[in-house]
Amino acid sequence: MSHPDGFADPGLPGLTPPRQGAYHQLVSLRRKPVPARAGPYHQTAQNDEQAEIEDEEEALSVPTLYGSHEGIVASSVGFDQPSLAPPPKWPRSSHSALWAPIWLSKVTLIAFAITFILMLLATALLFHFSEIHNGISVQREANHYAWKYGPTAVLVVVGALWRQVDFANKILMPWEELRTGPSSADKTLLLDYISPLLPVSLWMAIKNRHWAVALSLIGQLLILGTTISSTGLLILEPTQMSKGDQKFELSSQFQLNQSVDPRVAGYVGPGPAQTYYGINFYGLRYPAGTAQDFIVPEFQVPSMAATNLEYTMNTDGLKVNYDCELLPLTNGSTAYMPWRSIMAPFIVANVTTKDCNIKGVTLAEGPDHGYYHNPNATQNYQAQFALYPCNYDFDFSKEYIPQGNVSLELQVYNISRDLRMFMSVVDVRISARDQSPEYMYLHKVTSALCKPSYEVGHFDVGVPNAVNGSAHARFSSPANTLNAVKNFTQGSLALGVVTSSNSWELSNGGVDYVISATVPTFFQLLSKKAGVESIGSFMDPHLLVNTASDVFKGIGTQVLSQVLVQPANRTATGSITYVEQRLHVKGLSTGFMCSFLGLLAILSVAMIFARPAFTAPDRPGSALSMATLLVSSFHLNRILSSMGALSNEMLQQRLAEYQFRTANVSDNGALVSIEPIQRNESQTMNHPLEKVQGTVPSWRPMASTTWFLALAICLPLLIIASLEVVQHFSDINNGFMSIGQSSSLAFATYIPSAVALGVAGLYGAMEMMVAIFAPYAPLKRGRANAERTITLNLVGQLLPRAFYLSLRTKNFAVAIALFGTLIGSFLSIIVSGLYSATSVSIVQNITLYQNDTFNFNNVDLSLDDNEATAIDNLVEYLGLNSTKWSTGDLVFNVLNQDAIPTTNSSDNIPLTVNIPAVRPSLNCTSIPNDDRKVTILNQDDSGMFVMPGQSNPVTPYDGYVWVGLNTTMRYADWCETAPKGAKKEEPWMQYFMLPNDTSMAYVGKGSIIAWSNGLVYGDGMLDTNPSSGSAGNGVQITDNGCPTFAVTFGLMKVKKTGKGAKAKITGFEQDLATLVCYQNIEQVTTNVTLQLPQFNFDSTQPPITDESTAKFLKTNRSSERFPFLPNAWLNGLSAPLFNQTVPGPNNTDPINNHIDTFIEALVLSKNGRPANELAGAKNIENLKNATQRFYSVYMAQAISLNMRDNSTAGGESSLLTYDGVVTTTGHRRLQQNRGPKIALQVVLGVMVACGIATRLLLPVRDVLPHNPCSIAGTATLIAGGEVVSQLADQAIISSRHLSAKSLPVDGLYSLKWWRDEKGGERYGIDLEPSL
Repeated sequence: MSHPDGFADPGLPGLTPPRQGAYHQLVSLRRKPVPARAGPYHQTAQNDEQAEIEDEEEALSVPTLYGSHEGIVASSVGFDQPSLAPPPKWPRSSHSALWAPIWLSKVTLIAFAITFILMLLATALLFHFSEIHNGISVQREANHYAWKYGPTAVLVVVGALWRQVDFANKILMPWEELRTGPSSADKTLLLDYISPLLPVSLWMAIKNRHWAVALSLIGQLLILGTTISSTGLLILEPTQMSKGDQKFELSSQFQLNQSVDPRVAGYVGPGPAQTYYGINFYGLRYPAGTAQDFIVPEFQVPSMAATNLEYTMNTDGLKVNYDCELLPLTNGSTAYMPWRSIMAPFIVANVTTKDCNIKGVTLAEGPDHGYYHNPNATQNYQAQFALYPCNYDFDFSKEYIPQGNVSLELQVYNISRDLRMFMSVVDVRISARDQSPEYMYLHKVTSALCKPSYEVGHFDVGVPNAVNGSAHARFSSPANTLNAVKNFTQGSLALGVVTSSNSWELSNGGVDYVISATVPTFFQLLSKKAGVESIGSFMDPHLLVNTASDVFKGIGTQVLSQVLVQPANRTATGSITYVEQRLHVKGLSTGFMCSFLGLLAILSVAMIFARPAFTAPDRPGSALSMATLLVSSFHLNRILSSMGALSNEMLQQRLAEYQFRTANVSDNGALVSIEPIQRNESQTMNHPLEKVQGTVPSWRPMASTTWFLALAICLPLLIIASLEVVQHFSDINNGFMSIGQSSSLAFATYIPSAVALGVAGLYGAMEMMVAIFAPYAPLKRGRANAERTITLNLVGQLLPRAFYLSLRTKNFAVAIALFGTLIGSFLSIIVSGLYSATSVSIVQNITLYQNDTFNFNNVDLSLDDNEATAIDNLVEYLGLNSTKWSTGDLVFNVLNQDAIPTTNSSDNIPLTVNIPAVRPSLNCTSIPNDDRKVTILNQDDSGMFVMPGQSNPVTPYDGYVWVGLNTTMRYADWCETAPKGAKKEEPWMQYFMLPNDTSMAYVGKGSIIAWSNGLVYGDGMLDTNPSSGSAGNGVQITDNGCPTFAVTFGLMKVKKTGKGAKAKITGFEQDLATLVCYQNIEQVTTNVTLQLPQFNFDSTQPPITDESTAKFLKTNRSSERFPFLPNAWLNGLSAPLFNQTVPGPNNTDPINNHIDTFIEALVLSKNGRPANELAGAKNIENLKNATQRFYSVYMAQAISLNMRDNSTAGGESSLLTYDGVVTTTGHRRLQQNRGPKIALQVVLGVMVACGIATRLLLPVRDVLPHNPCSIAGTATLIAGGEVVSQLADQAIISSRHLSAKSLPVDGLYSLKWWRDEKGGERYGIDLEPSL
């Protein structure tokens, strides 16, 4: 069927209107149906009859458009007016012929919904199990890549797939508008969701009510949010865990050693009292299993590779009790007890309670031998702490137990009796020493009778105190049957506390040492515990009872520990709580991710109903696919043919006159055309076909602008540089910024991930830009083949396919851009492990102020050393490491600081500072063994005698002989100045007692040496007890620079001739090591670490001295020799164990030895050495080193406690200041990890290189006149050209699908101005003529 004007009927299927050629005459062509593919989303249309195809001649006339807003279709002469009804729906049979993206299929969207739901469930379940199990697994920070990168990597892949859904929505939405049209050009031919940035596209979609596009874009944003949240989903944190039914290995049990006589089990040495003293006043740690008033077995905790281990275990234990009742005593009677003091009066009283009667308890004691330590004293507080048996017929004021009468002692203090502790404090009024008449009476009395006991019970044991090692336990229930350990009675405990405190002399009593009576050690401990200076404070009965209860329980617990703890191997059951590094699922990230994933699942389902219902005739995007559309869209082809050189704005203005819709060209819907509809009937299409060549505008997307390129290059470079700077500060400062617990997740994960996604977005925009320009840049250069140009579409392709196509078509710029985008997708994965929020230490400088100075002049250590010896016992025997301002042999000035708050006394803040320390030392000279002349003393075996040069009498012992060692000392050889009254030579005598047989024995002693009044005294310590010695007021000497300390240690025995009673002493065999020493004090700069706020020494970091700064200090005589007489030290040394002895040579009987407590300490202390390594001339160096160490540690305590001066001559401002460094912990710092940092820098560097290479390889300036991502943008470049004409010719000749095969095989294409044979010009893409 034909029309008179020669045009074919456009209503017939497959009929194509005339074409416009570029270089060819218009010829008659046969038209054949143009096959098209249909998609699966359209309902079946009515089956129209297939019209016949007729031959028609093409007309050259330009169609005249007419119509109205109501939908009149623009028509040309000879064309029937199409129906005003919407185009019919596509037949079901045509679905396979149209293009339909698989990403919008129902199956795919349901798969996405299921995937999102599964991811939501997985995230929620992980959080659930993390909550109920305190984390999901045990991990190490070194393995953080798996849990930090895994979730992010999965979401990166999901995001890449979802972008295909988004692209399909964006590319089909204009076609959906055409299907439901007519619609304006802005919503159809000019609609572009591809090239704008995501926020712009989202706004356009919402404004245009294109909900499918809006949903897919929102889905992209939700996936980005999920990706950011995933970087903080799994966090490694220290976690407290618990386990029950754990086996604890108990290594001890409570029983009396079978080798110990139960009757004397309570006789212990000073160890328990010394241990209590060290624990409570000098930071000594509790022995294992002990606490203030109870003891539990030692045990081994189940081994766990965890920190902060806590536990609870039920086991047996012992608890000490001390129940007291106040006594109504107000006075007493005078009595004399010559076995205690020949001349001193005593005040005694009887004690009577409802269940206990005691006769003759002592309340007060007068001056022994008339000795007054303070001659003018008229008042004295005295205290008594003594053990008495109840209801035993023994008057302690009239009867006594002779020394050595063990039988009577065991009878009186029978451990099965009810033994009670009597405590009293009295205010004694006495006459002054020279006052007459003499008097003594009690002004006030406070007394109490106490019942000591202990009980066996069950304890719930926990973790010991970390500071002092005290056992932590709760008494849960008493034992079912036992109330005491077998063979260790309640009386044994009382006896142990008394013997321990009485066998140790802490000091003479301080202000309460007025006459000869010293303060009992137990009451000295009470004073220190209560923080009072005088025992007079304990006239308060409640203070007396409460403080005594604490002290007794403390000492009693240590008695039980020393006597009753025996090795064992048994088990107990308990539970443990520990801290380990576990992987936690964070609630904040879980909340965000579950919310986002839930919305994504809903979006996926909603997309099934909102997706475009129209399928394109071919995959949109390439110029060829648009040319195939123009073949069937004759009117559109005519309209757009002259618009190729228009800008976006002009194109929009020209197309604003029309509305557009799609129509079926074939009955089966396999062929689609776009119909333009004129908006206003009065307007006609009157635009000229021809256009004179002029300047073609240049369209460039934002991603191709210079500023965008600069941003895309400079931002990664800035990040690379910033990462390096941050790494530097992170390494040197343990992190580069401080953060709180709440902000750590955001700073460590969310913010870096958002920045990484932003950078990846920049390069994604650049990749989209080069994908758009890839087909057109070769066309602009001219003469390019179809594979690289009109058939090529790289926009919206999956990355692997796009990469393959770019390489196949030699679009290397696109390949490089794709590679940059590919590695850019790893940014968010890498950055998830870039930062870690950890607790670190912060270092700051502070100023320390010195509060005192040292004054070494006129110091008397002969009588009292202010408890320095007591502390030295703790150091040498019980393991005390240091005291306040003294550690080892170093002493420091008191320091203060005001920079660090000290409100929390439990904090241990390390402070490192270089400060001067004073260090005492000995400069010793050995006396050759041959210079020690041995003589036997003339002695009367019948009585006491006085040694030559001595004042105290000694007692001969049967089977032993006293010998003297005489050494001639010339003061000119030893002293700096002549001592007063000194002769040229003086004998130095030392005395020892040897077995009166040929047994070899150890002999030795430490001695002070006093050069005075023609005498060189140096025979051990001087007895300062006024009741037994002659140095009650100490020793005063003149400083002449003489040696003041000596040590002798060796082996001796007598030589005899004859046998039996006729044997005579003929000589002595001796091997002696003798040292005579000067005392020096050095000052040395020391690097020391203290712990604030208490300024305690850090035991893990001992002080380091700078020996190059050491210098000797001098006395006020400008001498380096200090004249200290450490006699109180020699007097007060005591081993903690009862009857602890040094074996004789070759493990012979210790009773043969004659050594003092100084020599015993050299052997028995924790740093001691065997006697055979110290005794004798061959061991002189060993003896010197041991003596040096022992002396230095003691003298450091003596200096610290006795030689400080808090006043300064120049005022407080003259004291020195020092710069210290404080390290505070518990600060959360954000650290940058070096591995991810390097990986991130490499990736960013490669991305920058890709960006630069892309722009160098692909020109974008003056390539395109307008945006090619819309239908009109591409169609205007191809409309009216030879490509459309040849495709139209092929459509008539063949019914096959139109493709590049319809064009010349070797055809070349260009983008430029073209002129046809009639002189008409157009700008666009066309086939170059064959040469």
